[in-house]
Amino acid sequence: MQRRLQDSGYSFQRVLDETRHQMARYYLFNSELELNETAYLRGFEDSNSFGHAFRAWEGVPPSDWCETHRRSSAM
Repeated sequence: MQRRLQDSGYSFQRVLDETRHQMARYYLFNSELELNETAYLRGFEDSNSFGHAFRAWEGVPPSDWCETHRRSSAM
């Protein structure tokens, strides 16, 4: 699998990170889970690790992202 991913220009870690990012956005936008529950479901040891990763992906903390996107969808 790793060889096939490399042949396609990907790595397992890259696929894992992209999947975690997409699923984190999904859970934050579509559920009432606490941040620590979302972090656990996405495979992070704690909410601080999740928050750091999410800020790297989106440029804002997960709580700010969630508030902005939920509010904009209500309009």
